Amino acid sequence: MDSRYNNIKQAVDALLKINATVKRKKKTEVDKQKDLFVSILTAIQAAETRTTLVLNELKIDYTAYDELFLQIIDSLLLYNFGKEGFEVISFWLYEKIGPDRSINELYDDDNNIVPSTTPEDIWNIIQKIKK
Repeated sequence: MDSRYNNIKQAVDALLKINATVKRKKKTEVDKQKDLFVSILTAIQAAETRTTLVLNELKIDYTAYDELFLQIIDSLLLYNFGKEGFEVISFWLYEKIGPDRSINELYDDDNNIVPSTTPEDIWNIIQKIKK
């Protein structure tokens, strides 16, 4: 058993005065896909932030350079998630925060705000779209 799990086991044993067993839950394929999706959206957002910072701080415009890569990534996202999924992803990446730093929201058919703050929220929306 990994030492960090052994430490957890010892703490639980001492706290509850039992002989506990600690097992690591294996990730399902859906969990792995979600983790990959979150890391992709986080990386795209970081690249966009980097481009903006370089432009604002150093006055170097990399947008034309980055554009080809973003087009490829957008095409792959469209291919994988379909038109509706891609529109939600694009909204989150490029429109959620307006140029004036205002926050735009997504609304459902009943005019309720749909949580769309994190990549996990976007993953959940896309899973609902798939159904």
